[in-house]
Amino acid sequence: MEDDVLRILQYSYDRLNDEMVQNCFLSCILYPEDEDIERETLIELWINEGLLDEKESKEDQVAKGHTILNKLVNWCLLESTFNQNQQKCVKMHDLIRDMAIKMTKESPRFIAKSRLMLKDVPGEEQWSKDLKKVSLSYNRIKEIPCGMAPVTPHLTVLLLSHNKNLNKIPESFFMHMRSLTVLDLSHTKIESLPESVSNLENLRALLLKGCHALSEIQESFFMHMRSLTVLDLSDTRIKSLPDSVFNLENLRALLLERCYHLEYLPSVAKLTKLRVLKFDTERDIDPPYNKCGITPEGIESLNLKMLSFDQWIVFDDLIRFNRLIESWQGCDELYWNCLVLSGEKHKLYHDEDVVYLLLFCRNHKIVTIKSMVFDVEYKDELPILLLPSTTTGLNVKNIRALKHQSLGNLLPSLAGTEELRYLWLEKCEGLEYILASEAAQLDSVIVPSLDSLEYLWLKRMPDLRGLSNSISVSTLSRIKHLFMKLCPNIKVLFPRKLLQHDETLFPFMETLEVEECDELEEIFEGGGRYSSCSQSEKVRMLDPNASSPNSNSILVHLPKLRELYLGQLPKLKRIHAHLHLYPSLVYLNVEDCPEIQQIFEASQPTLALPKLRELFLKNLPKLSSIYRGLLLCTSLRWLTAEKCLKLKRLPLFSLSEHLICDASPSALLSLPMDFEDPELWEFLRSKYPEDARLLSAEIRSHQKHQLKRKRETALSLSLSSPLQ
Repeated sequence: MEDDVLRILQYSYDRLNDEMVQNCFLSCILYPEDEDIERETLIELWINEGLLDEKESKEDQVAKGHTILNKLVNWCLLESTFNQNQQKCVKMHDLIRDMAIKMTKESPRFIAKSRLMLKDVPGEEQWSKDLKKVSLSYNRIKEIPCGMAPVTPHLTVLLLSHNKNLNKIPESFFMHMRSLTVLDLSHTKIESLPESVSNLENLRALLLKGCHALSEIQESFFMHMRSLTVLDLSDTRIKSLPDSVFNLENLRALLLERCYHLEYLPSVAKLTKLRVLKFDTERDIDPPYNKCGITPEGIESLNLKMLSFDQWIVFDDLIRFNRLIESWQGCDELYWNCLVLSGEKHKLYHDEDVVYLLLFCRNHKIVTIKSMVFDVEYKDELPILLLPSTTTGLNVKNIRALKHQSLGNLLPSLAGTEELRYLWLEKCEGLEYILASEAAQLDSVIVPSLDSLEYLWLKRMPDLRGLSNSISVSTLSRIKHLFMKLCPNIKVLFPRKLLQHDETLFPFMETLEVEECDELEEIFEGGGRYSSCSQSEKVRMLDPNASSPNSNSILVHLPKLRELYLGQLPKLKRIHAHLHLYPSLVYLNVEDCPEIQQIFEASQPTLALPKLRELFLKNLPKLSSIYRGLLLCTSLRWLTAEKCLKLKRLPLFSLSEHLICDASPSALLSLPMDFEDPELWEFLRSKYPEDARLLSAEIRSHQKHQLKRKRETALSLSLSSPLQ
């Protein structure tokens, strides 16, 4: 029965009637039995072997490879599968594999012994002169016997990968393998390459990925390897590439991923046929591991189709920086994390913020511009700095740009960064605004779109006056986090002109932090526009599970604000007249603001903040009231008031932590009685019965005291008046 099946499979193989397709099929037995072979991996092997037309482009070769695989699948010689990463694969059935192995015992002759737990290589007698391909991968081979020198003049493929304990290969082993085109030593323990490998003039692919013990290659190693097209040194401990690498005139792919010990990469300008460059360097930028972060010389002159790198640095050369960005336009695949333009090399190595960015940008594309001077009087006329269109984060630090009013004017290429989400600005001398309108300075100011920006950090900005000088900041409308610190010239964060529209300001902002801004007087100038809510809407706000107020009657700025931090603001007098309308406020922290007198301002005697969980107040010497009335915080878990000497409220032992009431007689007397606001008291008695009783008693006590004083005053006046 089995022989009949094999005959049928042999017939299918013969009917392929194409020697190239047949050879591609037979190469599948070089992989372990029942292996899901990635289509791209298999096609890459065929290309490196030279099985596909070498005159075609790489793209055409890959397309041809997929066509061959589809044909083999359609003829039931391979089956389509997916691996654990959901990548497209093919698999060879056991019977078909047996047929292919049987065929390769004669012509073409293979040794296919992958994943058989071998501890030794086959004896030299098995390495016949007509041997074409050998696969001994995924075994337990530790060493190749000293002096072993197989005479295999027609051998083209040798796979020794994933023999994780293989640490010794004798010089003699490769002496008679002149036709070898693919040598795979990946994931072995070899510490050095036999010099005889350097004499393999027909070698097209040298694969050394994952050889963690490999740290050095002889300087002249690649001198005679003119045919080499693929060199993979990824995940090795290689410290430098020999200069002879850059004589590889046919090299098309140089793979240096995760080569974290690589200290030096010479000019790549001579590698004119290079189309694929993958290059990672150590994220720790302290010397000596930062040296390879410097952009390789000549990279911008190559016609790369695929470029992947972790971080690259260009020192004080804006023109070269722009050429590098322009050279990326031809890339079909581009992967990068961090690109730095710096005017000072020595400071970069110890910049904590750059270290933070390199850690942060693992899944982002961050451009850092630092220690640069952009003023014409200090340098020759500078070109406009280009930014990659795929930039997701921009870090601008320690620059001088006195001739540029805004960041948008300094970097007009911001208009092309449609994916920008993060913006850091620090020590940017001369910048007064993030964005400035054309009306402010005629045609000299450019207003880019920052519609995608979500996080904005502003720190030590000596000339910053505001986010924008225009009538609207709609281009900043998607910001979620705004952090401002040590900006000494800003007086109002959100000026009145930004609040004069029938639209919500910053509808997505979740966190607002403002610290150490000496001249800041107001967060919202004048309080902004506000439509007062009805009594029924106020009552519904008491219950965190109740429906939200009618959005058509209340214009709430920052509707998603969850966290508000204000600290060390010596001139800040008020936070926001309608802070109590922030429906999502969870954390409120105010400290070291000596002019603040009241936290929440509202005309109603009762106020509800159903989501507020933490209220932290510290060193507010003029603070006399959190709220002049009854404040209901049904979710409050933490209330701290330190060094707020004028603050008076009913003690916590009187009311639960969810109710905060101003202790002043005027505040207590302003609270409504049962008949004046039955809905409020019904809510209090159902949720906080003991608090309702105590509060009602406190109000009645003050009312009686007030009535008694009125009577005494009236009596005194009557007694002191002259008799008629």
